This record gives sequence, C-alpha cells and structure tokens, in this order.
Amino acid sequence: MPYPDKQAIFSRIKELLLHYVFSFKGFANGLQFGIATSIAFISNDILSKLDVSLTIRNFIYGYIMLVAFQKRCRDINIKGTLIIIFITLAFFYVAIFEALKLDMYGYLDTISKFFLHAYAFLVLTMMILPSSQIKNAELTSPLLKYPYLYVLVCIGICLWGISVVSEHQDEIIRAVT
Repeated sequence: MPYPDKQAIFSRIKELLLHYVFSFKGFANGLQFGIATSIAFISNDILSKLDVSLTIRNFIYGYIMLVAFQKRCRDINIKGTLIIIFITLAFFYVAIFEALKLDMYGYLDTISKFFLHAYAFLVLTMMILPSSQIKNAELTSPLLKYPYLYVLVCIGICLWGISVVSEHQDEIIRAVT
C-alpha cells in the first residue's frame, strides 16, 4: 500500500485550516466550535512560548474566536449581534488592559472576573446548544456584513486604546485604587 503524498496531506491541512478557522463562510456545529476554540487556545499558548507580542497573540486569538462565534451563531440560526458585541468588548478589555499589565495588579479584578466568567459561560453554551434544522448561509450579524473591515476597525480601535491607556496609565491606576 503506497504512502500518502506529504504535499497532499499538507495541502489538505492548509485547506481545512483556511476554511474552518479563518473563513467567515459556513457553519460550525458544537464540536467544530470546540475545535476552533481549542485551536485558538493552543495557538495562543504556542505563540506565548515563542515570545510573540501579547498584542499580536490577542489579535490572532480574537480573530479565530470571532470567526468561530459567527459560524456557530449561523449554525444555531441566530444573527448573534449581541454575542459579537460582547466578545468584541471582552477582546478590547483583554487586549488593552492585559497588554499594559494593569489587570495583573488586581485593579480591575471585578471587571476581569465578569468578562472571564461570562465569556467561559458563553463558550460552553455555544458548544452544547444543538444545531438548528434551518440552515441559512446568508445569516450574519450586521456588524459582520463586511467581516474583514470589522476586524480592521477593531484592530485600529484596539491600537488607539492601547495608546490612550498607556499615556494615562498612572491616572487610571489612581482612579481604580
């Protein structure tokens, strides 16, 4: 029995990753959503071991999860606008305050716990919800009508937020303590 061509295997893996992890098209059932979540966590962990910037890791993690949530919302037949807003706010919070190490001192502990618990609950809920019998490939949150533009705007806002918060870091620390 001949061995499969390595190039064909790598080509198929690349195709699957591009389709299931990075493309906003299609659906994701609970298992696929869980796999995408695992890929996001594992890639974040690997990139942290490679000393990749926390900001870049947050962007990659946020992108993968945004794709996964939109596909999962489509699979359960909802637009998911409130879910997209919540995960975007959670991303902004983590990307801005974690990158500046404000969160590690416990100044924003209550907010951190809220986002952590609400996000974990949302991820678990999305994993266990049954798929809808009705499938509509066009069902999308209005925020993600142009998903790549949304991602670029979020990155711009996040970078601006990091800049503003870093300029006023001492004032923020005094305000929350």
